[in-house]
Amino acid sequence: MNQLFDELVQPRETGGPLHWTPVADVIETPAGFVLHIELSGVDPDRVEVTVDGPLVVVAGQRPYPADGAAGAHRIERPYGPFARAFELPTPVLASSQRRRYEQGVLTLRFDRG
Repeated sequence: MNQLFDELVQPRETGGPLHWTPVADVIETPAGFVLHIELSGVDPDRVEVTVDGPLVVVAGQRPYPADGAAGAHRIERPYGPFARAFELPTPVLASSQRRRYEQGVLTLRFDRG
C-alpha cells in the first residue's frame, strides 16, 4: 500500500511529481459506487484502475499535442501523468468494474465487495 502512494507522488515513468489532477464525482448507489472522472484527451484504454478493498486508484497520462508547444501562445490544459485515489466507505469488487468513456468523461462502476 505504501508503494502505491509513493508512486502517486513520484511515478517511476517520469521520475518526477504528477502534473495534474482530474476532477471527479463519486456517487454511492444501492449496488455500489459510480465514479465520473473528467479525462478529455486521454486514451481510455491506457487508464489504469487499481482496486484494493475500499481504495480505488485511477492513473494515466494526457499526451502533449502532436504539434507540440514550441509555437504556443497559451497552454492552459494540463498534460502529462495524473493519478487520483478514492477511499470509498466500503470495499468494492475489482472484478465488477465496468467502464464507459463518453464526451471526455470516464465512468467507472463497481459493485460492493
